[in-house]
Amino acid sequence: MAINAGTGLLTGSSYGDLSKHDAYTIQKRMLPIAKRLLTFSKFAQRETKPQKEGLEIRHRRYERFPIVDTPIAEGKLSYAP
Repeated sequence: MAINAGTGLLTGSSYGDLSKHDAYTIQKRMLPIAKRLLTFSKFAQRETKPQKEGLEIRHRRYERFPIVDTPIAEGKLSYAP
């Protein structure tokens, strides 16, 4: 893979020594893992514990979720005219 000096243009295979089939197989396996990691990094919050206090953390929700008594219909809005 040659790089033109200063222009940033790449020539040759974009997968290095991998064949296109092998690169596709790796991408197919890694995409679900990457999506999960991106979701965790976007929404998760880190919880730290002192050493030698175990690995388990328990959380309690004191307020309940509101009870929804309307049916869910996909693609239809209840407030639409």
